[in-house]
Amino acid sequence: MHSCIAGPFIPGWHWRQIWLGVLMATSIHFFLWFFVHGWSMVVLGIVCMVIVTMGYIFTGIPVSVICIADAMVKLICGIYLLFIAKPSKYIPNVIK
Repeated sequence: MHSCIAGPFIPGWHWRQIWLGVLMATSIHFFLWFFVHGWSMVVLGIVCMVIVTMGYIFTGIPVSVICIADAMVKLICGIYLLFIAKPSKYIPNVIK
């Protein structure tokens, strides 16, 4: 039952795979924020996906290093959004 809901890594408690999966899901969800925050979310999603993919490919890299790199990228993007970025001007055709 757990593998149907949470993926195949939960029952075996493969912590590395669980955390990489969480980080990948978080990376993918940033694409949906394009409509609110603009292209910075697309860039953030791509950069975070690359970091997580490196964690999947290079198993010798500790997951803590992957998490720290991911957190730093998100922190930098958050500072950018808070202090520098302006609201998105993109309006979908449906709303116009």
